[in-house]
Amino acid sequence: MAQGVELVPVAADPTQALEAVATSEELRKPPVDEALCTKLNAAAAAALPVMTGLLQDPRLLPQQALGVLSSVAEVTDLVLLARFRRVKLSAFRKKIAKAPEHAEAVLRAAGFEDICGPNGEVEHLEWGPDEQTALPPLLAVLVLMARIQEKVGACGPRAVNEPLNVQDIQMLEVASLTLGGARLLEPRAGAAAAGPQTSVGVEGALVRRTYIQERLPHFAKTLEENPAFFDQSGSARNALFDTGARTRNAIKGIHARITEERESHGLGASARLTCVPVLMEAAHIAASVALVGLRNDAHDGPPPAEPGSPDEPGHMDADALRIAGVSGGVSVADCLLEGVPAFRLGLTCSVLSEVLNLREFPSFFTAELREKQFEVSVQALCGAVVDRWVKRPQAITALLNSATRMLGIGCSLDISNDDKAIIYVILA
Repeated sequence: MAQGVELVPVAADPTQALEAVATSEELRKPPVDEALCTKLNAAAAAALPVMTGLLQDPRLLPQQALGVLSSVAEVTDLVLLARFRRVKLSAFRKKIAKAPEHAEAVLRAAGFEDICGPNGEVEHLEWGPDEQTALPPLLAVLVLMARIQEKVGACGPRAVNEPLNVQDIQMLEVASLTLGGARLLEPRAGAAAAGPQTSVGVEGALVRRTYIQERLPHFAKTLEENPAFFDQSGSARNALFDTGARTRNAIKGIHARITEERESHGLGASARLTCVPVLMEAAHIAASVALVGLRNDAHDGPPPAEPGSPDEPGHMDADALRIAGVSGGVSVADCLLEGVPAFRLGLTCSVLSEVLNLREFPSFFTAELREKQFEVSVQALCGAVVDRWVKRPQAITALLNSATRMLGIGCSLDISNDDKAIIYVILA
């Protein structure tokens, strides 16, 4: 389970839990991730001589050095997607036209170890021996490569010859790694691909559907029964996975309101949190699942209780679990974040949620987008949501934690059937 991601009830009364959509702000606040950053910075410092040797090799043009890093990134991305852990050296060397020894050295700095064959020669490089040991150096190398790409994008290829900054790696950089455009959630079979079709982006996903079936069967069932709700392929978009103007305005407003609240409590430069794509996607899927649960609850009974589930106060009952889109006491957001490298490393988070009905903010649901009343309603909605969180002690703790640096905001709404909107916020 991703550390620090929990859902607990806001009330023992299931009616209140239904109305609040199992608001999950009752979470421990994210700790300062100093220990994680220390590991990453130590790994980056160890990798510096290897990276410098590659970038300043007089035999290589800047473009060639970048090409070597690109070949390394293809391997490391696939390792993080659990596609394989072992690289055959002879095949790997054929992919690199010049100075393949640099690519091998970078892989070793990223946590790969030599595996010798029967004749005593190194035949493979294998990532390991275990994820806990090998993940920090791998992520540190990926962050350094991302910094190089950013510098090259800003200053041109010759920037690779400039000194490489390996200091002060933050978890925000790790969470922002794109991993070759890999998706968070594996698309359903036969779904059209969204975005650029790279070898990683099309076939790779951080969270497989087979894993979801094992961990959260109710979530897997929701995905299968409502494919359009979670399909990002354009024509199949549904209101429950709406990324149109209404949800964009709500997300923007919530972000601004959270920033205002943090600024008003003297958080200064750290008041504005960075939206991280993978957290945005996880929050939106969680909100969509919760909205499906709200709709289904009107027609179906609660799911069967988990064998051996606790009955004492402090655990959500079956109805609340259904509404929150979770199964067996584990949230959908938790399940999704388990596949994200930053959370596999140990990053923690808090999850807040709120349900909004048509009667509360009718203009948000019904007004034309260019009308003044829609703008006013969005501002009122966002203010009301954050104000509700501020009045809850554990929610305000999560919102005002000075160690929090990033967030994801998801908004899912159903205008045609239920006239409801659900907002999820992941803070890390």
